[in-house]
Amino acid sequence: PGPVRQQGGWAWWAFRSAARSRSVITALRQPYLDAGLPADRVELVGNGIDIEEFAPAAPEEKRRLRRALGVDADRPVVLFVGFFSHDKQPRVMFDAWLRLRDVHGTDTTLVFVGATKSSYQEVDESLADGIRAEAARRGLGDRVTFTGAVHDVHDYFRLADVFVLPSRREGLPVALMEAMSCGVPSAASLVPGGTE
Repeated sequence: PGPVRQQGGWAWWAFRSAARSRSVITALRQPYLDAGLPADRVELVGNGIDIEEFAPAAPEEKRRLRRALGVDADRPVVLFVGFFSHDKQPRVMFDAWLRLRDVHGTDTTLVFVGATKSSYQEVDESLADGIRAEAARRGLGDRVTFTGAVHDVHDYFRLADVFVLPSRREGLPVALMEAMSCGVPSAASLVPGGTE
């Protein structure tokens, strides 16, 4: 409601006149109520996913997907899915991955799936550039993969060993639900939406 109100009187009128407003999580429903919308006009409707497409892969299928998509078939795969924005925090993911390697000696492949360049204002291509440069400087360029935007994201979930969602802000994260549907152990930030 706050950003809508900032758009002016007509936007606020249209917002308040809607017969129905939908929120994907409980935490996002409350601002509607605080803005004076009647409770009977605010519905909670979660995001959905295709559980047939996002299904666990058997070990041989996982290896086949890794070979087909150019991901090392012998090292565990840590997966990040999201566009490169400061809110999605891919750099936090990269730094945690480095620590896993440096402190604990765990050798894995880190796969970043998502737009690193875009006209969308939240995407900051300097984030991917910085990660690439740091990986190259440390001699780890072969252990970090950037796919860019993909249409077959389910294949990446199905080949992963761990999914990480380091976001500082989320609605109801579809990527987290997709990972869980694929049976991939997941670690996520404690943010509304991710915990719901």
